[in-house]
Amino acid sequence: MNLFFKLSNCLSPLTAIDGIRGREQQLMVIFRIVAIVFGVAQVWTFRHGINDINGIPYLEMGEAYMRGDWGTAVNGMWSPFYSWVLGAPMRIFQPSPAHEYLVVELINLVIFLIAICSFEFFLRELLQIQHISRDTPARQGTVGLPPVALLLVGYPLFIWTCLFWITIWMQTPDMCVAIFVYVAAGILLRVQRGAASCFSFAALGVVLGLGYLAKAAMFPLAFAFLFASFSLGRTWHRALPRVFIAFVSFVVTAGPMVYSLSALKGRFTFGETGRINYIWHVNGNNCSWNHFPHWQKGIGSGVPLHPARKIFESPAVYEFPSSANGTYPMWYDPSFYWEGISPRWNARQQLATLRRSASAYCTIFLRGPQCVMIAGFLLFWLISRSGWSVIREVAGQWRLLLPAVAAFGMYALVLVQSRYIAPFGVLFWLGLLSGLRLPSGFNSQRWMWCTTLGVTITMLTGLVIWTIHHAVREEFSTFEVVQLQHANHLKHLGLQPGEKVAIMGCALCAIPWARLARVQIAADTPSIEMEKFWQADDATKRRIIETFASTGIKAIVAERVPLVFAGTEWHRIGTTNDYAYVFAED
Repeated sequence: MNLFFKLSNCLSPLTAIDGIRGREQQLMVIFRIVAIVFGVAQVWTFRHGINDINGIPYLEMGEAYMRGDWGTAVNGMWSPFYSWVLGAPMRIFQPSPAHEYLVVELINLVIFLIAICSFEFFLRELLQIQHISRDTPARQGTVGLPPVALLLVGYPLFIWTCLFWITIWMQTPDMCVAIFVYVAAGILLRVQRGAASCFSFAALGVVLGLGYLAKAAMFPLAFAFLFASFSLGRTWHRALPRVFIAFVSFVVTAGPMVYSLSALKGRFTFGETGRINYIWHVNGNNCSWNHFPHWQKGIGSGVPLHPARKIFESPAVYEFPSSANGTYPMWYDPSFYWEGISPRWNARQQLATLRRSASAYCTIFLRGPQCVMIAGFLLFWLISRSGWSVIREVAGQWRLLLPAVAAFGMYALVLVQSRYIAPFGVLFWLGLLSGLRLPSGFNSQRWMWCTTLGVTITMLTGLVIWTIHHAVREEFSTFEVVQLQHANHLKHLGLQPGEKVAIMGCALCAIPWARLARVQIAADTPSIEMEKFWQADDATKRRIIETFASTGIKAIVAERVPLVFAGTEWHRIGTTNDYAYVFAED
């Protein structure tokens, strides 16, 4: 603790107004370099990875957009912006399948660098508001978190959420969403300090529209940002025209995609992700995909309009039409195969989901540096003159907190993951910390600096430990070897790009190697049905294999093949536990 006190005494001169902006610039440059170093380190650490199931649909959508195949590209489940970002560089560089992942990682690194710029725009606006408000008459006799201290907490928190919660190695649009959230929040702060023009409101609408194109969840959250911008107007008749400009810009940006999806589905929709996830995680009681990869009936209510065709009853064998898109059609656009199902409200299921969400939030926020931040906030509350005064001051930042709380509540209704809420977590914490006001005095400032340093050091130390820990592990290198073994072995057995295979087991797990081999999973038997196949008599097995053959596939890949069958017609794939059954050419 004495060390913290000494450090806080060294930093206390930075609270002087003269020259603080120069120190802020220096700290921002230092943290920018730290962020880039950790970002590059994460790319290097996970360089042996293979395209994961989250990113492959975006890659395939991007390819469809680049070749002008709009019918294939427009997708009810996955939003288009990230596919555009991936599609253009992949079209330009045309990497081999084995190097495709590395190119995607480098694209994600560039997105992270842009996220740094967008966060700095937001942070600069927040620091300017802190400079303006710190000496207002209403706040005489109190002390808030100095701008430099806010920067010391905010920038490491941004790095932490980007690299721990979102990550560069995962191929998801969440880093793109973070860019648009930070820019939108920065524009809100610019409006708050009275420096926004009509152009700023138009930019806000465009940014929110791009956020929607990155992820459908941003469509409802856009209205939280618009409401916050409306409340910042001094008078409603002056604010209304400007917010209307933002709304029109949002509609112009988001409207074409909403129209395309609505025309595709035959009803108004801005995306099917929320509906499908509600069915899976609420009505389906958070079951894994393997419990119900193919909807026939039984979950939700309705009649399936485009179900996968069930061509064998027990064990269940499903096939997709020859016109199906993607490496695994059921995952390329799940909303197509689940069309016709309706979510159903069930209070017990919803309460169970809320309990899971509460547990997820506790895991996210009570782990790592967030514990220090919560402890620091509670400490500030205790040393304030009145506990409720802290709440009152923080409530003054509600316009910044509103989008964050709206996002937390929205995801709590369905599914909570750290990457979903990463940028909103930053807005939440910086909104709380920027509103703190404590009695002026040496102890308040000393405890404030101690807490700030504790949070900063905890986050930076955690980043170093996490990076070193994963850098020395080999599981991603092993994963790469396994996936390449599958692809190369199938090629050795005679499979060519564009041909079809069947999966007996987890079809989702097969997507990475199928993408590498450029083959399509055209039929499958879910994992829960596999034992029925191996326990069946020889005549039934032969009928099932002939059923697979009738779909036009060239090979069956099965997991967990009993040893008694190994080495007969089933060929082991490298050193893995998977086996391939290849149909002879006619």
